[in-house]
Amino acid sequence: MRTICVFLGLLGMFFLTACSQNLSLDDREENGTVSGVPATRTGEGTMGAVVDGKRWVAGFYSPLANYAASASSTSAGLTVTGIRETILQNGTQIIETIRLYVNPQGPGTWPITTGAASFNRVETVPGSNGSSTNTTFLVPDGQSGTLTITRYDPQLKILSGSFQFTASHVFNGQISTIDVDHGIFDVMIR
Repeated sequence: MRTICVFLGLLGMFFLTACSQNLSLDDREENGTVSGVPATRTGEGTMGAVVDGKRWVAGFYSPLANYAASASSTSAGLTVTGIRETILQNGTQIIETIRLYVNPQGPGTWPITTGAASFNRVETVPGSNGSSTNTTFLVPDGQSGTLTITRYDPQLKILSGSFQFTASHVFNGQISTIDVDHGIFDVMIR
């Protein structure tokens, strides 16, 4: 009887494991969020999102780099920037940037309108004499996203929140789009 119970237990674990491999990204969480970035509100210098169905977490390949995500003051408000640097096996360097242009009044939810968010990708291939492919996706007219500020503390210089948007890139008359969902950030204002 004990052998049968152990067998059924192992069989049940096998099916649960097999089923969990088929979950959508929305059903899997890491660090408490779908983007894989902890949902802190202490100015940790983090940003993450799901970009076209794949996790995107700000971070640098170089250990000399400082902040993967931060906010800076501009005349129009704040620019929140997250940067991810990747070096592929063949030496190709890819730098991707998410930027949000915000004018926080405190906690709340606002629409991301035309030009208020972008996703940029720069790819440099070894042996290309430094030439790069630069692709920028912007929120176009008629589309929007959502920005939620969960903490804005100008005295401590902390800004935290979440975001989602769809952006477009036009090249030679061809339009391509990118979906940025489940975005989360926790940055210091510099």
